[in-house]
Amino acid sequence: MPMLAHFESPYSKREELIIVIQALNIDNDSVVGFRYLNGGNGSARLSEIRFLTDNEIKKEPASQFFSQTVTIFASTYAIQEVLTKPEYATAFQSILNYHNPLKKIGEIQLM
Repeated sequence: MPMLAHFESPYSKREELIIVIQALNIDNDSVVGFRYLNGGNGSARLSEIRFLTDNEIKKEPASQFFSQTVTIFASTYAIQEVLTKPEYATAFQSILNYHNPLKKIGEIQLM
């Protein structure tokens, strides 16, 4: 430990890259504790995660992180669509570029 793994998040409905930091066996049930790359903790059964091989780790793209408080005038559904659908990834990536101002993406107006 620590080890990189993939976890199917029930909240984001997508496979998340996580860092497994501990594992416990309690009453014949193996449980892992992990950190999300963008912060926060989680836990899952060992059977719910998949550890990455060395080759898979080498293929992982470099990640950028962005944090800013914004007011979003959109429904929860529209926000989830922008954050989880691959077709929005390119537009969302431009927001992560420090030099680009926030702008409208789909139905969401970022201010």
